[in-house]
Amino acid sequence: MGSRSLSSRWIIDEDTTSFQAPVLASWCGAKQRLDLLALRGDSGIGLALYPVDSAKLAAVYTVTEPGGPIQIRPGAGVAIRWFGKTAVEGFWGRQGTVTVTQDKRGRVGVAIDAMLVSSVLGGPALALTGSASGIPIAVDTTCAGAETPSVPGPAVPGPTRPDSAPREID
Repeated sequence: MGSRSLSSRWIIDEDTTSFQAPVLASWCGAKQRLDLLALRGDSGIGLALYPVDSAKLAAVYTVTEPGGPIQIRPGAGVAIRWFGKTAVEGFWGRQGTVTVTQDKRGRVGVAIDAMLVSSVLGGPALALTGSASGIPIAVDTTCAGAETPSVPGPAVPGPTRPDSAPREID
């Protein structure tokens, strides 16, 4: 596991992409949610973790699809996006797990093993794996209020097929 950097890879059909980016964690007390965000350029992976107990973040979180007023605890939302050849590619978690560890200083580590589906109806699915460790948690003072259920937006033109050779995202 890379310290404070999320190392990940995803597979669509037989195409593999590697991605590594600094990761930030923030605690939203109003929603009792831990958010992790790894960004590099136009690409990113986001995790929303819903613990059973805010004092004990270490657990195995079940990945569920977004939407709806109720969030399963411990549960995780996972999303990924990157700029493809002609459009932004977006995927959200359908199933899998995010395993969270926490050290004595309160820093967290994550291990992701999830299946994500395209935000485009009928688009491809991808398998995502990744890990990071030693991530300090900041307090998010801007999050507040009730969680609003997400509703998928209108369909956009389908994703382009990635190159068949493994590649690194710049």
